[in-house]
Amino acid sequence: MGSFAGDKMKTRGRKVRGSAYLAVPFVLLAFVATASTAFAATESTSKTAIFARVTWKVVKPGDAVDFDLQITNGARLGEDSVTYDLKILDLPEGWQEKFFYQGEQVKSLTLKPGESLTVTVEILTAPNSSTGIYQLTFMAYSWMAEYASTQSLSVELREPIREINLVATFPGIVAQVGETVQHSIVIQNRGESGESLRLSVLAPEGWSTRFITQDKSEVSSVYLAAGQSITLALETETTDNATPGEYTLTVRASSEDGVVNALMELMIALREKENVSDFDFVSRFPEVTAEAGKSLTYPITLRNLSANDQEIILSVVTAPEKWKTAFKSGDTEVTRITLNPSQSLDLIFQATPPSEVSVGDYSIVVEAESGSTVKQVVFKAKVVGLYKLDVQPSTLYTSVTAGSPLTTTVKVTNSGLSPVTTLSIQVTAPSGWDVSFSPARALSLDPKDSYSFTVTAVPPSNTVAGDYLISVKALSDQYVSDEVQLRVTVEAPTSWALAGVVVAVIAVSLLIFIFKKFSRR
Repeated sequence: MGSFAGDKMKTRGRKVRGSAYLAVPFVLLAFVATASTAFAATESTSKTAIFARVTWKVVKPGDAVDFDLQITNGARLGEDSVTYDLKILDLPEGWQEKFFYQGEQVKSLTLKPGESLTVTVEILTAPNSSTGIYQLTFMAYSWMAEYASTQSLSVELREPIREINLVATFPGIVAQVGETVQHSIVIQNRGESGESLRLSVLAPEGWSTRFITQDKSEVSSVYLAAGQSITLALETETTDNATPGEYTLTVRASSEDGVVNALMELMIALREKENVSDFDFVSRFPEVTAEAGKSLTYPITLRNLSANDQEIILSVVTAPEKWKTAFKSGDTEVTRITLNPSQSLDLIFQATPPSEVSVGDYSIVVEAESGSTVKQVVFKAKVVGLYKLDVQPSTLYTSVTAGSPLTTTVKVTNSGLSPVTTLSIQVTAPSGWDVSFSPARALSLDPKDSYSFTVTAVPPSNTVAGDYLISVKALSDQYVSDEVQLRVTVEAPTSWALAGVVVAVIAVSLLIFIFKKFSRR
């Protein structure tokens, strides 16, 4: 803590050991010159006090640092409140300052006589600043010189911590001679700055190595931000003529400037190469989906890997009950194959479920055997429903008198291969007709079963005689059938017919009467 003295202001803000110097704005310098003239005598003449419990902090370039400072207005009670402007003098180039009071950014504060307030000074250092100690001066000042005071603050910039770490969950792996071995490696940047790292491996002569990412890309370097890590796979191809035993790989991650290095040793224990299987027995598509009642086909490839002829026996180990299975070469069913050296043959395995098969997932295990070598393939079958509903009215043509009910029967048959649920019908009739059916629905209908609905339709009594269409279709949770149309001839009621005859007779009689009357004249 100190007063606003001119001789002190000339030394504030200079960096120890050659830091950058930033000039104070012209207006502020003018104020400082005026204030220094008025208060050069002693610090005790200032009526403002500044207190900071912490005045020295250490950070790395680019970090923000903050100081809490208490400003006290030492004026006597009864005097006017004082508004203080806040400033950091001689702030190095590229640095920024902010002032906060109770979480809000401020540039000035007003204090009553005897009042104290604590402000937080936040200083953001420049990422490219040199390391070293920077002396800064915080100043709270008013237009009245006796209400100005300063506080020295120190910011020490240090070099960022740089540290790289290599970790392998399984550093030792056992493999056969000639095999490709894969180690999972985690590279960690435990430092405070980003690092571009070159990756390398020291391996036995003739062996090849490569680093693989999770998306199968091959990389030779990585960039890790501070605190970031990445998992890579180290693939190592051993040679066919390698001697069984233990071998060491040395993995290195180095920064571009060579300052940061991390090493890790991995071990591969090679054992004698086992005899290669005499043949291959594989399927490119072991999982197939088909509708109920339809056959499923799986392509199979047999390949003789030996230098001799191979006789291979094919069989089904397990299959769902009542399913029919067969190995086919073209249209021919086969169970035994002979292959020449290096010869391969493509076959089809066909599985046909029964017509009443339930929807669901099924497994079939097949086997190929040659001598002491047995290989199996598991086929997955997903059977989905095959749905179809047929609608059959008891008649496709009928007649009805206007105003009278028409009753007919509609039979719905499940002609698919899977049960349906919540079976109902939808009846569409001409506008104004009263239509109903019963029962409202059936809970389910098994394949090949039928269900009948009774449909009642009443045309309005004033319906014009003629032909009309009623449409019916079946509905279920799984399927909607096509519409079937019923032709209905509507006839006029008998009473209306008699009335028509009477009206016609009256009209004819009236015409005869008029004709005779005028004829006499």
